[in-house]
Amino acid sequence: LDLAIHDWAGKRIGLPLHRILGLDPGRMPLSSFTIGIDTTERMVEKTREAAPFPILKVKLGTGRDIEIVRALRGASAAAIRVDANGAWTAEETVEKSRALRDLGVEFIEQPLPPEHTAEMEEVRRRSALPLYADESAVTAADVPRLAGRFDGIVIKLVKCGGILGA
Repeated sequence: LDLAIHDWAGKRIGLPLHRILGLDPGRMPLSSFTIGIDTTERMVEKTREAAPFPILKVKLGTGRDIEIVRALRGASAAAIRVDANGAWTAEETVEKSRALRDLGVEFIEQPLPPEHTAEMEEVRRRSALPLYADESAVTAADVPRLAGRFDGIVIKLVKCGGILGA
């Protein structure tokens, strides 16, 4: 509803939303192109199709995560970020962070399930890569408990209730 109201307001007064919010599109951070979990071969194919995009977000959570990233790295020089969608354990995150760092990955998104927040402080301390929350941060009220456990938060407008929630 929030996004629809903002869109309607912009159309009503004849201004793009970025102008209403005082944002400069030239200074906005780049977004990533997502490569979903599939066979390694299909993920490499999707990576090649995404060649125009400078940043890839790779969905992981399989028994072949490092093999996948290694194959994608061989197919692209784009920046790679990975999203485990809460599929890893604490120890697995620490181990994989080292291998992923060596493959040039920028950061890991939501390595543990959201209910494992307490473990994240130790995981963050031992991780070779920055860790970003996704499912662990749905509203602004979630942020204080994530301090010291994550290096950043992935904000998705639909997930957090729109522009005002973000």
